Amino acid sequence: MSGRQEPPPGDGQTLRIVVLPFENLGEPDGSFFADGLTEEITKDLASLAAIQVISRTTAVAYKGVRRPLRDIGRELNVRYVLEGTVRWALGPAGKRRVRVTPQLIRVVDDAHVWADAYETDVEDIFKVQAEISRRVISHLGLTLIPGESPLPRRKPTENLEAYRAYLRGLELRNQPFYSERHVRSSVLMFERAVDIDPGFATAWAELSQAQSYLAFNSEQSPEQVERARRPLERASVLDPDLPEVLLAQAYFTYRCLGDYAAAEEQLVAAARKIPNNANLLQTLGFVLRRRGRLGEAIEKLKLAAALDPKTIRLVWAIAETQRAMRDYGQADAYYAQAISASPDQVAFWEDRALNKLDWTGDPGAALRILKSSPVRDDPRLSSAYFLLDFYSRDYRRALDWLTPRNLDQLAPQLESQIITLGVIARERMGDRRGALAAAEANRVTLAARVGSHPLDAAHRAYLAVTLAQLGRADEALAQIEEAHRLVGQDAFAGPRIFEVEALMYAVLGQPSEAVGRISRLLAMPYQGAVSTADLRLNPAWDPLRKESAFEVLLSREP
Repeated sequence: MSGRQEPPPGDGQTLRIVVLPFENLGEPDGSFFADGLTEEITKDLASLAAIQVISRTTAVAYKGVRRPLRDIGRELNVRYVLEGTVRWALGPAGKRRVRVTPQLIRVVDDAHVWADAYETDVEDIFKVQAEISRRVISHLGLTLIPGESPLPRRKPTENLEAYRAYLRGLELRNQPFYSERHVRSSVLMFERAVDIDPGFATAWAELSQAQSYLAFNSEQSPEQVERARRPLERASVLDPDLPEVLLAQAYFTYRCLGDYAAAEEQLVAAARKIPNNANLLQTLGFVLRRRGRLGEAIEKLKLAAALDPKTIRLVWAIAETQRAMRDYGQADAYYAQAISASPDQVAFWEDRALNKLDWTGDPGAALRILKSSPVRDDPRLSSAYFLLDFYSRDYRRALDWLTPRNLDQLAPQLESQIITLGVIARERMGDRRGALAAAEANRVTLAARVGSHPLDAAHRAYLAVTLAQLGRADEALAQIEEAHRLVGQDAFAGPRIFEVEALMYAVLGQPSEAVGRISRLLAMPYQGAVSTADLRLNPAWDPLRKESAFEVLLSREP
């Protein structure tokens, strides 16, 4: 197939399209058919290099929305919209049939490039989807590159109940903002899908992805890694060349094995089959960050955000990466963009405030950002309020934030950091007895976390500082060494362990060891990178202030 391709506004080369959710005009129970059509057509088109397809995650935001297509096209920067309806009827012998009416519309003039109608049995959903995809490709005049053959694809499953569970799993997992609750719910749906149809390779792959996410973010344990590995092995046996399986393999290699070089190779291989998959591009961006190639990572994240503009966490990820490179002005602009789209997201406000602190060295300016937010009273902001009071040396006020209610709302790794700094706040107040009591309580808490999350380096690192605060130097050194082993080759989050190690050495009264590590860190881009403003303000570095080498560090550019 060949023909002229029309570029989108502002881009002279690439054609862009969105597949809007097909409208179900029958009983609510039949919406899965419409959702399935949308999902599979989007996959078909996204497998072509000649066209950029807006992610299903973004497209679903327009489900049930009545807006002019020209507005949607402008908002998503697309040239074409594919939309359609699904009507239900009873056929012979009471068998359910569907009438699918797709239409391809050119946004600039609302011209109907193509429309048709298909009447079929419910069981033929994948046949209809393949035919619609073929016709769209033909009418857009797309040229396939050598080796590119997206159609026909093998049916993902013959069982519609399994497919319904699979679609529900995708809906839960692909929320604009990941949450452990949603991901765990998606696991249940994917498990239901493969219980109904054990040969459903795509569902096995998605189950592995969800379990890998939990292994990385929620439950860092060998048992959880196995829960991610087993469905991946099953999917690989069933259909090793399936794009979803290749992506799940890369996701597992990244999230569970920490082998970032191998994960990059796997993602590049998968991209040959699904070059315009936003999830793949996002994951590649994250892997490149772990390999220390932050500039390349930002480019991949921007590509992912262009395909999935409603997933604002991608904008946040770009901001986080800019901050890691100490490009605070660019980071602030992306944080502002994320906040504008989702002003109720606590993490956006917290990160923007702390970026402002690194940028200006002004706790008051950072506090004004928090106070201007609609979530200013959310207990999840207590860590940021603590840090700003701590840096302002208002230790009593800082400690007032460390209530059980506030701490319970923090991510465990963040809580580990805050309670460790709380001991330093007590010491700076002259409350040595209270500091030792708090450190001992922290030791019990952190030791328990290390026991339940043995693969989490952050908990071990803060346990090392806590042991140093208790005068148990040998144990502290052993824990920090294990933390370094756990982060492996992670060039994005890994250097943070050196930062905590510097704090440990400051506590142990070895300032030259601490300063040496900080000096190296100031030359590295990494997640939450230490800034010269932090060095000037942070009371944790007070034991280093008499060191001439530390004074030299303060003169560096921010």
